[in-house]
Amino acid sequence: MFRYLGRHKWGAVFFVLIVLASIGSAVYFLYRGQERVQHLYVPKLLMMRVDEVPFPKGGKKPVDVMAGRPVSLTCENITPPTDMGRPMYRFHVAGKTYERSMCKLDIPIPGDLGSTQTVGLDYSVRSPGGLTREIDHWESLVRPIPAGTYLRIRNVGTREGRPFANLMVPQEVIPYVEGALKVDGDPKNYLVLFFVQVLGADMPVLQVSGRPGSVSKFEVIAAPLTRYRRFGTGMDGYAAWPLEPIQAGGPKDQRKIFEIYAGIFEAKKVKAITDQLLRFEGVTEDGQPRVKVLPKRLEDIKALVWKGWLSEPLRVVRAAEPLPEPIGSTSAADLEL
Repeated sequence: MFRYLGRHKWGAVFFVLIVLASIGSAVYFLYRGQERVQHLYVPKLLMMRVDEVPFPKGGKKPVDVMAGRPVSLTCENITPPTDMGRPMYRFHVAGKTYERSMCKLDIPIPGDLGSTQTVGLDYSVRSPGGLTREIDHWESLVRPIPAGTYLRIRNVGTREGRPFANLMVPQEVIPYVEGALKVDGDPKNYLVLFFVQVLGADMPVLQVSGRPGSVSKFEVIAAPLTRYRRFGTGMDGYAAWPLEPIQAGGPKDQRKIFEIYAGIFEAKKVKAITDQLLRFEGVTEDGQPRVKVLPKRLEDIKALVWKGWLSEPLRVVRAAEPLPEPIGSTSAADLEL
C-alpha cells in the first residue's frame, strides 16, 4: 500500500485537499444557514399599518384617516422567544403614550383637517426579571380628512397607470376611482360604470367598447369594486379602474371640456340598465358596431345607480397635438388609494 501511495503521492495529496475543502465548505454553509435561521427569530418590527394600510419605514406619504373616528393602528413583527421575555408595545399619539400587550390600538387621531400628524410605535421586550429593553421603533404619518362617505374619480391616466398632469388628456384615458362607503354583501356583486358628457350637455353617455365577434357587438366598460382598507368602524375603502380606456369625445373634439362620472351598479342589473341607455343598430362597413345613445339626463342616471352612488364630475380638457406626457404612477397602493 505504501509503495502504491509513493507512486501516486500527488494524487493522494490532491484527494485529501478535495476532502478537506468539501468538509470546510459544508461547515461554512451550515454556519451561514444557521445564522440566517437565527436572524429570522430576532425580534423586530416588520411593518406598521394604519387602518390596514401599510406604512413603510421612513415613508413620506401620509395615510388619510377619518377625523374623529377610531383609527386602527397595528403592526407585523417577530415576537421574542419565551425565555427572552414578553413583547410590549407603546403607541405615541398626540403627545400621549398608550401601552399595550398586543400590537393594536384603536384611537381617533386629533389634528386639523388636511394636516400631517405623526404616530409612533415602540416595540420592547420585558424580561422575566422585569427589565424592559426597547427593540425597535416605527413612525407613521397620517392626515385627518372630513368624516363621511364619498365616491370620486381621483385622476385619469394611461393603461400603465401614469396620470396626466393638469387634466389635459388624449382621447383615451383610464379613470381611477376611490371611495369610502359600506356595501351590502360581497363587493364582487358590484361594478363601477363610467359616463362622459360634453360640459353643459346634460346627456351623460355610458362608455362601451366594440366587440365585433360577440353576440351583442359591444360591451360595457366596467371596473370591479375592490376593497383595500378600512376607514374607522363600519366603513371600508374601495378602489376601481377599468382595464380598457374610456373615450373623452371623438377624434375631432380637441380643446373641448368633458365631464367624467363614475357610478356603482349591482352587477346583476348591468345588462338591463345598458338596454335602457344604448341600442345596437348594426355594424359599419369596416365591421365596427353602430350604437345609438338613448338620451338620458344626469338625474335619470342618478336614479339608476345603486343607492345614489354617482361621483361628482371630473372635468378634463381634450388636448390638441402634441399629446400630453403622463407623469408619475398610480396603483392600488397609491389610491388610499
